[in-house]
Amino acid sequence: MLLFWRWKEVYFGDNLKTFAAVRNCLGAKGIRYHYRVVNQSHRGGLFGADKSRIYYGNLFTNKKVELLYYVYVKNKDYEDALYLLDCNHI
Repeated sequence: MLLFWRWKEVYFGDNLKTFAAVRNCLGAKGIRYHYRVVNQSHRGGLFGADKSRIYYGNLFTNKKVELLYYVYVKNKDYEDALYLLDCNHI
């Protein structure tokens, strides 16, 4: 279970290569992480339908940004993870 007060976000984006690089970098240094992938093109709402999607369709959605990637690390590893990602230019 991912308790929000114990984990901090170190990466958020739509680039799969950068997401993989972040995960590989953290894993190589032994920093424990969790990740989440959100599909923007299929959002559920009340009874499985997003009301804005019903009214507007896909008019205002960016087709290139369908998947969003999130990476979280524990609070105690947050500074180390940021330093590591910054040193590796990720």
